[in-house]
Amino acid sequence: SSGAMARRSVIVAYLLWAVGGWCGLHHFYLKRHAQAILWMTSGMVFGWGGLRDVWRIPAYVREVNADPKELRALENLQRAHPRPEFNPSHVSAMTSLGFWYYYLVGALASWI
Repeated sequence: SSGAMARRSVIVAYLLWAVGGWCGLHHFYLKRHAQAILWMTSGMVFGWGGLRDVWRIPAYVREVNADPKELRALENLQRAHPRPEFNPSHVSAMTSLGFWYYYLVGALASWI
């Protein structure tokens, strides 16, 4: 039908990751706009996020294509962990990003 969303391709996502991953092109393609902006403004979260995406892109594609198996897996995960568990690495990553954006905005504000 004409109202159906076009399915996304793993191959296209990897190509976009290879040529424009640093600015989040693959995330824009996969309708992950907030993550794309994060990638664009942090250099793929200082490079580590790009490495993580190598393994995550197939799951992102299944998710955006609404693959029933992937959606069930996400529902089961949410049922098993209704609240995110405390993770020190996430806290340190978010703290680092907070400092990064604080200094980035400070640097940009000094130009004004």
